Amino acid sequence: MPNKADKKNDDDIICYCRNVNRKVIVAAIEAGCSSLQQVQKVTGAGSGNQCLELNPKGICCHQDIIDLINTYSKQTTNAKKHVKCCCNPNKKGVEK
Repeated sequence: MPNKADKKNDDDIICYCRNVNRKVIVAAIEAGCSSLQQVQKVTGAGSGNQCLELNPKGICCHQDIIDLINTYSKQTTNAKKHVKCCCNPNKKGVEK
């Protein structure tokens, strides 16, 4: 688990479509969310459709959310390493 004292990135926006920051997503994971779908339901993160336009990386936030799940989840997770982007399911590097 990451050092809990290192909170310098808490305010970093992870989902630009829904304006959800890292702190909100990590709190949901620490409260028991262990899949992308659960995080989406609880926070709204990863449920938009403008990633390519709004995210400065030009990519879907799903992988960032999954990386946070795999880092912060108290449970053993089977969160996939690559998922389809809700904005552009044909974009390379994000297919299932």
